[in-house]
Amino acid sequence: MHSTTIITMIAAIASAVSASPAKQPAPVAKVAPDSNLAVVVVGAILGSGYKQSTTPVRVSFGKLTHFDKLPISSLEVRGVMVAGDGLPVPKDDKVRCRRYKDQYGLQLGSLEFKKGKPALISTNSVDFGWVLCRVEE
Repeated sequence: MHSTTIITMIAAIASAVSASPAKQPAPVAKVAPDSNLAVVVVGAILGSGYKQSTTPVRVSFGKLTHFDKLPISSLEVRGVMVAGDGLPVPKDDKVRCRRYKDQYGLQLGSLEFKKGKPALISTNSVDFGWVLCRVEE
């Protein structure tokens, strides 16, 4: 009878462990092909609520930036990174970005987005497209 209790406890623990959600690895920032010293960290957000996931991407200032195979539903400025002696660091609230549907920046893909004001692009996932960021004075 004692062994039956132990077996029941082992089965219950195994069941609880297998039912717990698997931990997802922390997202790794995707980097544009060239190495620019001044970039905007953009959160590429997929989904909403408890199913939401965010991939940080680095978008160079003044350059249309694209990432393959990165589905999104919204975009948000998360911060600014500048490396180099004497380079000014713009304030996060002065950075403005916009998504485009084409590589030429002719077809708008979102409203302008900034820190604290994300671009809600679609309720379904869409391709990352091309993003252009700038500093507004």
